[in-house]
Amino acid sequence: MASQARKHPPASRALEPVAAYPEERADVKAQQAADLLNVSRQYLVRLVDEGRLPSTKTGKHRRLRLADVLAFKASRDKVRKASLRALTRATEAVGGYEAERD
Repeated sequence: MASQARKHPPASRALEPVAAYPEERADVKAQQAADLLNVSRQYLVRLVDEGRLPSTKTGKHRRLRLADVLAFKASRDKVRKASLRALTRATEAVGGYEAERD
C-alpha cells in the first residue's frame, strides 16, 4: 500500500481568519458565558437570577445570548474603568503617589 501525500490548501486559503466566537445572535452555555466574563458559573447564575443578565432555560440548563453577554461585559468594564480613574484622581489629590517616590 503506497502512502498518499496529504494535500494542503493553497497558500492564500491557509491563513483564513477563524472567528473566536460564534455569531453574536448565537446562544452560549452558562459556563461559556462565565468564562467570557471571567467569573464563576455560580456568580453568573446570581447575575441572571437578579435580572442583571437575561437568559432562557431549556430544562435545567441556562442559555444566554452572546450579544447580551458581550454587552454586559462592555458595560461592566466601562464602570470599572471610570471607578479606577476616580480612585486614581483621589489618590493624586492627596499626594498618595508622591509619597511612593521618596
